[in-house]
Amino acid sequence: MKKPLQGKKQDIASLVKKIRKERGLSQKELAELCGISSKTIERLENIKTEYIPKLDAIYSICKKLRCMNDLKKML
Repeated sequence: MKKPLQGKKQDIASLVKKIRKERGLSQKELAELCGISSKTIERLENIKTEYIPKLDAIYSICKKLRCMNDLKKML
């Protein structure tokens, strides 16, 4: 069964990293805001890994970064 975000990881990773940096947040700070581990952010932003966090974690990240509309366009 194909995961809903399969094939979109690079786009999501780039979006999260770009906006996180624009907001002046470290991976650790963003993780704390979202209530997830900084390792989750690190692994998401690393486009060389195939790791894709659970959808609720991605929604939480995008909600805190205020980029839900961008995420919805990707899906």
